[in-house]
Amino acid sequence: MKIGFLNFFHIECRKYININKNYNYIFNYVHEFTTFKSKIDQVTDTKKEKDCGIFRKRKLGIYNFIDDSFKSSCAKSFEYVNTLKSGKPSNIVPFCKYMHYWYYDMAKSNNGFPFYSSILLFFKEFENFNDCKLYMEDIDSKQYQKIADLVQMYADYYGFKNESKTNGNNECTHGDKCFNIYQQYVGECKNNHENPFCLKLMRFREEYNEHKKYVKYCTNKLKDLTPIISDSPPTFLIPTSAISAMSFAFLISYKVITLFQIIFNAFFIEKLGFHKYCIFIYVTPLPPY
Repeated sequence: MKIGFLNFFHIECRKYININKNYNYIFNYVHEFTTFKSKIDQVTDTKKEKDCGIFRKRKLGIYNFIDDSFKSSCAKSFEYVNTLKSGKPSNIVPFCKYMHYWYYDMAKSNNGFPFYSSILLFFKEFENFNDCKLYMEDIDSKQYQKIADLVQMYADYYGFKNESKTNGNNECTHGDKCFNIYQQYVGECKNNHENPFCLKLMRFREEYNEHKKYVKYCTNKLKDLTPIISDSPPTFLIPTSAISAMSFAFLISYKVITLFQIIFNAFFIEKLGFHKYCIFIYVTPLPPY
C-alpha cells in the first residue's frame, strides 16, 4: 500500500483535559458529600454504635479531640453502606471518599492526628468498610480545608439551584457563599490549575454557567465566575502517526479514510473520553502529484 502523505486531525480541546489522571482523587467527589451526610443522618439502625464506641476508646483514646458524634455517625455509616453494595461496585468509591472527609472532620483537623494509618485501621476494623482500603488517600490540614470549602460551596450552590427554579417570591438565601469560595481560589489556580482541586473548581464553573441558562427566579444572585483559564480553546494539529502509537499501529491511505474514521471514533475518541473535551475535524490533504 502506497502512503504518499500524512493525514491530520484539526482538534480543539480545553487546555485542562486530563484523562483519568485524577480519577480517584477525593476532590472529584466532593459534590456528593452533602447528600451522603443527609442520607446517613436519616439511618435509624445504630446497632454498631457499641462497637464504634469501643474502637474510639481503644484506638483513638489518646486523642481527646475526637468529636462526640463519632459513635453514632460511625454506626449509621456502617448500615448505610449496605445500600451501596447492592448496586454497582463503583458506587462505593464516592462513599469511601466521603468517609475520608468525615473521619478527618471527626478529628477536628488536628495536625497531630496520624490520619492515614488511623483511617486504614478503621477500615480494617469494620467489615462493611473493608472495600474502602482500595481507595485510600492521605489528607493533611491544608487539603482538608480545601475539601471542606468545596463541600460548603456545593451545598450553597445546590440550595441556590433549587431556589432559583422554585422560589416564586424571589427571596433566595443561597448563592453568595458558593461564589465567594470559588473566587478566593481563582488566583491560586491561575498559577497552577493542573491539580485535582483546581480542576474541580473549573468543572464547578462549567456547571454553574450551564445552570444560569435556566434560572427563573433570584436572578439578582447570578454572578460571573472568573475563569481560571481562558475560555477560548487552543487549536493544534495531531498527525495520525502520533495517534496510531496511542491506539494501534496502522497503515492507511486517503482511499480508505472512512474506515479509519470509524476505528478512530470507536477506540480513541469514545474510549478515552476525548469527545467530552475536544472537537474533531478531519483534514484530508490532496494526494501528491
